Amino acid sequence: MASVCFCTYLLIIFCITLLSREQGSTNKIDLVIGSTLKINTRNNAYVVENILLFIPYGFCLAWRFGGRKKWIQNIGWGLVTTLSVECTQLITGRGVFQIDDILTNEIGCLIGIIVFAIAGCYVTKQNTLLQ
Repeated sequence: MASVCFCTYLLIIFCITLLSREQGSTNKIDLVIGSTLKINTRNNAYVVENILLFIPYGFCLAWRFGGRKKWIQNIGWGLVTTLSVECTQLITGRGVFQIDDILTNEIGCLIGIIVFAIAGCYVTKQNTLLQ
């Protein structure tokens, strides 16, 4: 079940970040940290959207690949995923390669991993109490 959820959500990420945009619409690179913050309400919404998009992904990563035992590895896979998305956007011209996107996606992934760890601790504690 964890593998199905992981693969499904990975597909959702690529659909949202790549297929929802027209090919060749832009091919910019923005390496300035914080450049999207406080510009306008729309950009702030994108920041929140990036975080929210990767929270379930972090949860699915932790569920699929070892949870609390391999959290550094899961953070690394989150980074590989977001870099893949950003590079694909740059190559296809379907978005801007932004350092802010990488950071916010990684924050979302980390939150998802933490939520999984907390949920795992809770479930383990409940199972122990029931025995």
